Amino acid sequence: MKYKIWDGKEELVTPIGEVLSPEKVIERYPAAGKPGMKFIIADQPVSLAVFMELQATKDFYRKQGAAITDGMTDAEALAAISDFEDNPPAAPPAPEERTAAALEFQNILALPDTKGTVADDAFADLVERNYKRGLWNKAMLDVAVGKGAISAAKRDGITKTTK
Repeated sequence: MKYKIWDGKEELVTPIGEVLSPEKVIERYPAAGKPGMKFIIADQPVSLAVFMELQATKDFYRKQGAAITDGMTDAEALAAISDFEDNPPAAPPAPEERTAAALEFQNILALPDTKGTVADDAFADLVERNYKRGLWNKAMLDVAVGKGAISAAKRDGITKTTK
């Protein structure tokens, strides 16, 4: 969602289609009439889809990991909030995913040593996914190469594009 600072003069439209004059907005939300307070609204036809105090919102999103710094303008901070919402950080691996990755590595360990012979990078997707999610490290990729699960070239490609 894109945001902007309410100028205190613009009529706002609620999600139910109600059009509020600036006076009605202040009547409903008295803090909106306090000097020095800035409020964020949605930059879309339904502008009152959100009504958030600027500083509290910046603090909240900064704690969540949004790239908001003290030197930013209000417009830059709002753009950073929108970008954070559009591109949220990946969720950390769940315990079940960690267990599955450990079992997958255990299966790789059970393979016979191949001395570099690779079966068409048979495990390439699995190995790459586990490495990119932080579930396997480079040493585990080296074992996968030794067991023939992936080629050395594939390992090098995975480690170059990640981390």
